[in-house]
Amino acid sequence: MRLTRKTQFNCSDVAKRYATLSRREKQVVDMLVYGGDSTAKQIAKELDISHRTVEGYRAEALNKMGVSSSKELITRMIVCKLGVKAD
Repeated sequence: MRLTRKTQFNCSDVAKRYATLSRREKQVVDMLVYGGDSTAKQIAKELDISHRTVEGYRAEALNKMGVSSSKELITRMIVCKLGVKAD
């Protein structure tokens, strides 16, 4: 994957930021990244919480990870091989 100047990032920084997420934020992020076309409602059902709560966890995770979109978060997680299905 070729990264443009705008999308270049340091995987060790991404890993450090991922480590700061709460357990629930990591669950939501991992489901976003590796759960296929998981929507907030699907994630909420899986975690037995409301979809609005999922949206809150997602927003906080985006903030902590220093990204502005789920797409950017997913790209960083996959490129850096982080999360539940990174093995």
